[in-house]
Amino acid sequence: MNKDMLKKHHFWVLAGLVPLFILLAVLLTWTGVSGEIAAKTTTINNEVTTIKGKSPKGKGYEEEMEKQKEQLEKKVGELWAANWRAQRDLIVWPNDGRRLENFLYDPALKTKDGLPEYRKFGSPLDNSTDVFEVFKNQQIYTAPFEQAAKLAEPTQLLNGWQSIFRYIQNWGTKTPVSDVLWLTLEDLWVQRGLMLPVKAVNDAAAAFYPVSTKPGPDGKVPENTFTFRSRIWEVEFQIASRGSEKALLARLTNITDRLQLLGARNSMTLDVWFDTSPSQEKGAHFPYKIEAEYVKAGETIPVTYLPTFHQPDGNPTKVTKVVQEFDRRTVPIRRIDRLEIGYLDNRHQFAELKPPTFIKVPEATAADASAGPAAGDPLAAAAMAGGRRGRGTPGSPDGAPGGTGPGGFGAATGAGWEGFLDSTKNRYIDVTEQVRRIPIAMVFIVDQDYERDLMIALANSKLRFQITQFHSQRFRGTISTGAEGDATSPDGSGFAGGGTASVPSGFLGSGFGGAEGSVSGGRLAGPGRFAGPGRGGPIIPGGGFGFPGAGPGGFSGGYGQTGSTGVAESSATAGLIEISIYGIVTLYERYEPKADPSAVASDPVSPAPANPTTPTNNPTNPAAPTNPSGSAAPAEKPKK
Repeated sequence: MNKDMLKKHHFWVLAGLVPLFILLAVLLTWTGVSGEIAAKTTTINNEVTTIKGKSPKGKGYEEEMEKQKEQLEKKVGELWAANWRAQRDLIVWPNDGRRLENFLYDPALKTKDGLPEYRKFGSPLDNSTDVFEVFKNQQIYTAPFEQAAKLAEPTQLLNGWQSIFRYIQNWGTKTPVSDVLWLTLEDLWVQRGLMLPVKAVNDAAAAFYPVSTKPGPDGKVPENTFTFRSRIWEVEFQIASRGSEKALLARLTNITDRLQLLGARNSMTLDVWFDTSPSQEKGAHFPYKIEAEYVKAGETIPVTYLPTFHQPDGNPTKVTKVVQEFDRRTVPIRRIDRLEIGYLDNRHQFAELKPPTFIKVPEATAADASAGPAAGDPLAAAAMAGGRRGRGTPGSPDGAPGGTGPGGFGAATGAGWEGFLDSTKNRYIDVTEQVRRIPIAMVFIVDQDYERDLMIALANSKLRFQITQFHSQRFRGTISTGAEGDATSPDGSGFAGGGTASVPSGFLGSGFGGAEGSVSGGRLAGPGRFAGPGRGGPIIPGGGFGFPGAGPGGFSGGYGQTGSTGVAESSATAGLIEISIYGIVTLYERYEPKADPSAVASDPVSPAPANPTTPTNNPTNPAAPTNPSGSAAPAEKPKK
């Protein structure tokens, strides 16, 4: 074809091809769309078929869901009420002759049994009679803290409870607000509640349980013989006649695989109850003293009879109960080195602590955030220098904790009540209508055999302690073990030493640095007091329990106190570990049932009468019910 002619008539050539292209496009569009329509139609038909094969959930299903919802709400209410009841005896107020105690109860509410109901945490308190100034009195204010520390005895608190507990050391001259009273009391309740698991571990370790007495060499069980066993010891008592009086003889066996010390001044006391004793809970016990320095693993030692220590009053015929009196040398939880409220573990290190709902915290502005501490404001300067309290360097075993800031770590807050409020109001990791959750960290010096006992006791405590992190290592410091103090005594009557030794007493968990402190640590040394032989006791026959009269003397001749050896000195801390425990305690708000009290049977409250009788001198705070303790919760418990 002539190219010039094709070029000349290219319009008509292209015009002839256009209809062909249009036809092809129409055909392709028609077949593609129809395929998509067919596919969608098939999908819709399949779904319709599936729906037709099912029975839709109707009104019956909705009603069943409502019933389950009601049951769930009822269970939540029951658990809330039960946990609230369990924690009520932790709630105490200082005792000043009942004026402060009135704040314990809400004058507008009573339980279903007609008992006074507790105030809601954070509710406004009336200071029309200047009772807040009474609260500031250090003797009145600190008395409950001292009582809380005594719950853990003979477990020591490093440098005293004032160095371990958080409290307000200096209230200042201004009258405090009720918010401060609630927060410092909450610290008291938490710290008091944390002493109870320590007491529980110590009490459980001190208890002896009756076991069957083993037959003697002749295959017979000796008469009037009673055997008791604890985690460490087995003691076999025999009640023998000594003329017209009774003598209590004993053998002591170390049932552990470790050498065990008997106690401070090489003496152990077992409180013994007999069938002639009054009630075991209220009656007097017989203090049975055993003198020795230590007992090897698996070894049995006879107890030298001394009339003063081993001759009970009356005419007992049966031993019914035995409890060991621990001292600083033998108590399982030897010491508490740190107790921190608001200290975060690694899991929650970036959590922002929240204030209680009754304290309104203003929103920080950009200008506030960029501004430094005001001149002459040591409180703000200390807070900024300290950084974020309670956070360590994540993932680093040597990470340094945040600075102490106002009040320090667990120590007294000396910046006045305003400083305490400012530095401790952000304390909760979670706050709801029902609970307040507070992060806690503690450091203990514990006998290694009781590490798990301590953690179980914390988890089972009334504070519902959730352990989130822990770390332990061998204790390499020194610790006071003397019942009469650790002071140098020229005649050997006390525990010589008194030097200063470093004790690794900081938090040791991952992400928390350890700080070193100092503690006066004595050493067992020199011969004991009354080193002479003294006068021996008489020979008491009966079932192999007779002991010669020679040896360490009777009390009237000067008691033969055995001097401590290197074995006892090295064993005093050989089995101790330092354990750091981090967790979250849960405090329950006062239980408040729904509008229908019958839906929850646990401890509902009802409004007080329209015209309650109140004292004329203080209408806001009615007289509290009789409470012998002066500060604790009433003895009566609501009926279940």
